[in-house]
Amino acid sequence: AEHGAAWEALCMPYKDKHRWYVGTPLLRRLILITVWTFVNNIILRALLLFFLCCGNLVVDFSFQPQRSRLAQRVNIALQALLVVLACTNVAYSVFEVLAQPSAAENLRAINIMLLLLPLVCVPLALLLRFTFVKVVVKC
Repeated sequence: AEHGAAWEALCMPYKDKHRWYVGTPLLRRLILITVWTFVNNIILRALLLFFLCCGNLVVDFSFQPQRSRLAQRVNIALQALLVVLACTNVAYSVFEVLAQPSAAENLRAINIMLLLLPLVCVPLALLLRFTFVKVVVKC
């Protein structure tokens, strides 16, 4: 069945057997934002977000829907980083409830560094990859 150019463009990054995955990232974000917004207990919210992030990582790792192996690896690495961030958020929430602000602020600093990690690592990895390719091609 012909779906049109827009559908083909949306499905292009995914393998043919995983075209259903097109809406999954949007649904994932919607669920995470809904939990963040409507769950008032901060420890319960942090735990739910952690388990949802773990579930997302398992789904991405199990199905590996991207056509490109590089895109798949980047996606899994970012999902793993999201799990680590969610884990530190659980600890942060516990320290907040226990009224230990110094420990909570230390975790907040770790979270900020982890959030900046992809901004540093991705350009560095691309630079190294293209530099390596140029060296191999010249030899």
